[in-house]
Amino acid sequence: MRILTPADYGALSLVTSFIAIASAVCGLGLRQLFTLEYFHQTDDQRNQLIQRIIFVYTSINLPLLLYALANSRTIARVLFFDEVTPTVIVPMLVLTFLYFFA
Repeated sequence: MRILTPADYGALSLVTSFIAIASAVCGLGLRQLFTLEYFHQTDDQRNQLIQRIIFVYTSINLPLLLYALANSRTIARVLFFDEVTPTVIVPMLVLTFLYFFA
């Protein structure tokens, strides 16, 4: 009994690869900045550092997420050659955005 066909496994592989690459690019190195700078700061500076990093990430990536969500059909056609439906693209994009906070 198969739950996923071989084509579904291929589409799942494309989606997971996209999430991994897009999360690294969209993260802008902010997670690395956080890990390097966090312990060199006082408590007040730590709170400011966290707020600044979240602000920078959100202010850059939230408009990109909204634009990508509005163009999910184009993303499905151009990047995935219609192998992945737009209904899969939407959670994929949201997961890519939220991965930064994990």
